Amino acid sequence: LAALQGAQDQKTQRDLGWSDVFKKGWASIEPGALKQLVMGGMPSSLRMEVWHHMIVLRHQMQSAGVSYDRIVQFLRQHPDKAPYLPQLEDDVPEEGPEACLSKGAAQLRQILTAFAFLQPQIGYCSGMHIVLAQLLVFLREEDAFWIFLHAVNSQVVPSPHVSSAMPAIVGSSTLDVVLLKAPIALRTHILMQGQDGRQALAELFAVWLRHVYVGVLPTSSLARLWDCALIIGPKVLVRVACLVTMAAADQLLDASTPAEMVAALETVAAEWSDPQALVDQAYGSEVGSVPTHLLSRLQMQYARSSCLAAGSSAFDPVHVKEPDSGSCVKLVSVADGLQVWRTGTAANWVTMWDASSADQACSIPHPIEPAKVMALCDIGTQVWMGCSSGTIERCTYDGSMLPALKSFHIAQIKFMARRQNPPGVLSGSSDGALVYWQTASMHEAVFGETPESTRFIVNHKIWDCAVDLPDTGLLWLGGGSQINALDPTRCTL
Repeated sequence: LAALQGAQDQKTQRDLGWSDVFKKGWASIEPGALKQLVMGGMPSSLRMEVWHHMIVLRHQMQSAGVSYDRIVQFLRQHPDKAPYLPQLEDDVPEEGPEACLSKGAAQLRQILTAFAFLQPQIGYCSGMHIVLAQLLVFLREEDAFWIFLHAVNSQVVPSPHVSSAMPAIVGSSTLDVVLLKAPIALRTHILMQGQDGRQALAELFAVWLRHVYVGVLPTSSLARLWDCALIIGPKVLVRVACLVTMAAADQLLDASTPAEMVAALETVAAEWSDPQALVDQAYGSEVGSVPTHLLSRLQMQYARSSCLAAGSSAFDPVHVKEPDSGSCVKLVSVADGLQVWRTGTAANWVTMWDASSADQACSIPHPIEPAKVMALCDIGTQVWMGCSSGTIERCTYDGSMLPALKSFHIAQIKFMARRQNPPGVLSGSSDGALVYWQTASMHEAVFGETPESTRFIVNHKIWDCAVDLPDTGLLWLGGGSQINALDPTRCTL
């Protein structure tokens, strides 16, 4: 009786905690307290409200003026602006018997097309429809869109668009953490299976994390896992892989082939019926600490290995472009991973090449002939061109020019650095001036929105470059022998 009363008191306290979040706002809760609240449990009756309050509303506020309905309406009115997604055509066909078997196929295509439109640097990657289809089981269409956007941007859904080797990198690094956490006897048994055993488990973990455990855990346990992944962070996905491996230790020790080990893990995961125990044990002492720097180092190690394994051919030129007569070509940045921008032709143009075919996509003649383009910044929807005159010109990916940004710069632009969250661009000129541009996170070019007010940052040092480190929330400036961190929203170095 006392245990039942204690459990009831704990549930009441938990419900009161979530009520406080709804009343005061998620920003008023300390990160540590929020983590404990999420780990402590979430009533299924409140789950959709919590996700909406803590994820959907936040993204809608950051994307003021751009709603999901507005995006869908725009794409219906301008079908020529919709991205071409052949892989989506294969995964979620619009016609044929496969479409009849796919529940909510029209919703999936609409959301994924809108996502690719707003995130052209990511587009659509095979397997995304599996995660989104599960979200549509829990959520209405608009909320599913915003939460899917959050899941991709926060790395809950891994980023296969970065590299085709990313699934293998994620799977191998997860396996290394699992082996590190496993008891010695289990670790030895897995290693004795040789390279085939390692590869089979790495491929299994790659699928688990790529699909965020959809089809792996029961629905109730999956929803509880997503509570933590979406609000606290994606590291819990690796923790669960460690936990399931430890829970399947006896079956794994009895397995004599890689296939039997895979089957044992799949069985234990599919039968995990206690959602709260999944979270409690994943964050408990049995799994222990999983340092972020360890995961990053392992992933970097496998990324380097995959590059070197490709041999010298990985560094051979795919397409070679000869400069025009009398021009000085300089590669400045890569946009979308598909198109390469360059500057410095004889007429001071900016030229974009399609890296897959080596065809010229477009050339933008600079409107001010004497002003040379000194720096480029791809903000995901536009390319900004910093000029020697201090002006910042803008154009869309198809070469259409947009109104120039005339700022406090009166000297040559040295660099422009994009900030991810909150979205913005920091520009620096050769006289030491820094200007922060608050930008919208959605498709400015299409909806005709311009960057908000500029913020001039008083500075007496000339910086050579700036880099955004999203985990710190700061832009890091480098110049001479110094590196300084900057919070552009507070104008503090």
